[in-house]
Amino acid sequence: MPWSVLKVLRTNPDLMRENLKKRFMDPALVDEFLKVDSEWRRVQTELNRLRHEHNVISSQIAKAPADRRGELIAKAKELLEEIGRLEAKLKELEKRRLEILDNMPSLLHESVPIGPDDSYNAVVRVWGKALVQRKHLETFLAETEGKGVKMEYEVTDRELVGHADMLEYVLKLGDTLKAGEVAGSRFYYLFNDIVWLDMALLSYAIDYLTSKGFTLVPQRQVYAGR
Repeated sequence: MPWSVLKVLRTNPDLMRENLKKRFMDPALVDEFLKVDSEWRRVQTELNRLRHEHNVISSQIAKAPADRRGELIAKAKELLEEIGRLEAKLKELEKRRLEILDNMPSLLHESVPIGPDDSYNAVVRVWGKALVQRKHLETFLAETEGKGVKMEYEVTDRELVGHADMLEYVLKLGDTLKAGEVAGSRFYYLFNDIVWLDMALLSYAIDYLTSKGFTLVPQRQVYAGR
């Protein structure tokens, strides 16, 4: 997508409304976002103005004559209360704003077929020879020949194993269960030969990129002072 979702919402909301309709989503989501985003920006601007005003007044208190100091302190206190109120409001607006953005889909390419589910998807191209389990043959044919695409295939009665299960349960070169317990979901451990392969690929990538003139920089390090 050439534009960010946020930019599209702010500069071309009708495009996003049409995009939501194509995805069978409620286009009113765009109007809600524009309302929340406008208020969020207004509050953010006002908050920045009040913070600046408070900083100016705070810097004047120590230098002010005794007869004005109390007035400035009271004004600074009043500003802090208003700042606190706006910060709470901004936090609520920011939460809702991000919730809407998280639910806002990317723009569909004009070539994407319109439909309520993936059964409307089109096959762009196929490559190679497919190994198809007999129990899935009907679905495979519907998704290929049923959509006008011919693909060579071989039928098998054996249970096929996905790459993740192959790594963990067949080759015993990974562990997602223990990694999930330690670091949370979507983490994994790699063991033995697969680690060497991973390091070899990284080494190859480093050699290739540095040969093209790129500078090798390690991740940022934090030095603890003593």
